[in-house]
Amino acid sequence: MNSKPTFLKWLKAHSDEDTPTGDLARDVMRDNRPCPKNYKKSWLDFLYEVQASTLAIEAFENAWNDYETL
Repeated sequence: MNSKPTFLKWLKAHSDEDTPTGDLARDVMRDNRPCPKNYKKSWLDFLYEVQASTLAIEAFENAWNDYETL
């Protein structure tokens, strides 16, 4: 049985996509700050702290929903 990857690992796997999820992945990979824990609230707190755009937060919400279906 395979274990579910962390959101960060899952997100990085989408970094070459020309999608909002891919854009978010590339933005996260460029940021030098430590990544949040593997909880939705931690990620949202992080995005608000770095003053992410509304589009980035929307992309995160959609990506998290996709991740949750794994």
